[in-house]
Amino acid sequence: TGPLQFDNFYEEGFAMAKEDFYSKFAIEKSRPIIVFGTITPKYFRYNVAVLAMLKDLIQTSQIKGNPKVLVRIHPQVVKDPVHGDNLDNYLALANGNNIFSFSIPEIDEWASIQVPKETDYKDLISILTYADICIASASTLIFDSFACDTRFIGIGFDGNEKVPRHKSVRRMFEFEHYKNVYKLGAFSIPESKEELVLFIYAYDE
Repeated sequence: TGPLQFDNFYEEGFAMAKEDFYSKFAIEKSRPIIVFGTITPKYFRYNVAVLAMLKDLIQTSQIKGNPKVLVRIHPQVVKDPVHGDNLDNYLALANGNNIFSFSIPEIDEWASIQVPKETDYKDLISILTYADICIASASTLIFDSFACDTRFIGIGFDGNEKVPRHKSVRRMFEFEHYKNVYKLGAFSIPESKEELVLFIYAYDE
């Protein structure tokens, strides 16, 4: 963490050209782009459940415009045998539909702190630059989105489960680095599927 990671966000020409971006992630130019950032299931085990909700909301036209959902997989999910996740569960969401694309970071080893590969930074900065909205749970993608001037919605509910507030993901937004930014009105925190739809459309007003 810290300010140095944001240097590349402001380096002219660092992000992919738009044509290359659309080609790499198989996104039609006419479609709005929702980036969904996963976080390690150690902190939020409802990533796939919320993505399934988005899939249903798009297929039933409750979210209109036929958006593409570009899923940004958390680096810790990719190869961590302890705190990682099953990538197959994410990829299975794309079976039989044209809703999802995936950005999977190139990770050599998670167990030590490393400088991310330049190709991964290009992916991250590009997808946030060209996205219309970024959605994630309590994640530093909030600040990455701001650096790319992209709107952010923070997931404040636990999939389809009813979880006491002191155990819910909602409590994580009360950490200082999220709480103070939220007080400024910089992002929204839906606490249900229905509120998520409302906040997505609120950005169009």
